[in-house]
Amino acid sequence: MLKNAGAPVLVDQALLLQPTSLAWAGIPGVLAYNIEAARGRYFDVPVVDATQPSVWKRNYTITEKVTALYGKLNINSKLGSVAVRGNLGVQVIHTNQHADGFFGTDRGTSLGDGTSYTNVLPNLNLTFDLDPVSKDLYVRFGAARTMARARMDDLKAGVDAAVSTTAPHVWSGDAGNPRLHPWIADSLDLSIEKYFGKRSYVAAAVFSKKLKTYIYTQVVGHVNFTGYPNPGGTVCSFNCPYGNMSMPINGAGGKIDGTEFSVALDGGLLWRRLDGFGLTGSYSSTSSAIHPDGPDFPDRSIPGLSKGVGDLTVYFEKAGFSARVSRRYRSPFRAETLGPHGDRIATEIRSEGIIDFQTSYEFEHGRAKGLSMLLQLDNLGNTPYRTRLVGGFGVSLDAPETYNTYGREVLFGVNYKL
Repeated sequence: MLKNAGAPVLVDQALLLQPTSLAWAGIPGVLAYNIEAARGRYFDVPVVDATQPSVWKRNYTITEKVTALYGKLNINSKLGSVAVRGNLGVQVIHTNQHADGFFGTDRGTSLGDGTSYTNVLPNLNLTFDLDPVSKDLYVRFGAARTMARARMDDLKAGVDAAVSTTAPHVWSGDAGNPRLHPWIADSLDLSIEKYFGKRSYVAAAVFSKKLKTYIYTQVVGHVNFTGYPNPGGTVCSFNCPYGNMSMPINGAGGKIDGTEFSVALDGGLLWRRLDGFGLTGSYSSTSSAIHPDGPDFPDRSIPGLSKGVGDLTVYFEKAGFSARVSRRYRSPFRAETLGPHGDRIATEIRSEGIIDFQTSYEFEHGRAKGLSMLLQLDNLGNTPYRTRLVGGFGVSLDAPETYNTYGREVLFGVNYKL
């Protein structure tokens, strides 16, 4: 608490910093001072957040010890007349994890839990040189089992629980889960690639990932709340001391499938007068059968997944001169952002297409040899960044959220190589 019973005092001149300018809002400046030094000067005890209900969500410690054993075998052989190259590998990973946290706002009562697990992760990569069939034709195949640790905020040991103040007076709560196991996925990749000269190719690929598990926030019933602090003081009168707990748990996974097409084309291959011109581009389409909010919400996709992602670049490079125009596109995708109290909020980031331009010239002869100049224009169309609030994590929303424009960025540079 504040010293002197909270009586107002002037901030010591020695603690003052340069005022923070808020000129963009019409305010010349606001007071700025050394916060850590002020805490030691004006407070009797350290300042802790012990009043907000969400304190247990932000105060936790996670430790883990990971031991990995791995090996790899290179492959260089033939399958009939087809040359085969690649490698076969395996990892054995043992993880011991532990989390510590608090009961609700009670920072004086800590709790901890954890688990350990071992996963075997094989990996196979093969390249088939189909030169006997067609020159510079390749087929690539990959198969692997992969893993990813659960989110840190899902692994926390914190718990917030109480008896409801309205009838029936039952226990319920929210918690993290230090016993979570990682995401495990089996993936398959297959591509075919045809090369033409040094700067041209076409390729098509298919990929599939089968998640063995997925982490869902679910309500677990018949949890024993014996020994849990009851901050409200309401006496349990039904099904005591058992109740429901909302927490992340490992559940059934699902499949993610996709296709990808890419091309690089040197204009000189089509017509000699197009020498120096070219283009590169790619497009991928991905679908998911995983519903992170449960089967009742089939339209809600996993965070970060765009159904369509593509890019296209047209360029000219010749005699030291270079110019290129690029456009990249990404369809809408669901994202997870942090709210005011550290809670996850589901947000949809809307689709965007951004155009960039770049040109340069390098002196290849004469006294200026080694000198180059670059002009780069990013986001030519001043494409806005748009988001939309959507349902998720117990929230039911569907409304515009942000619309920001950041302008165009112009960069000019001069380089000289000795």
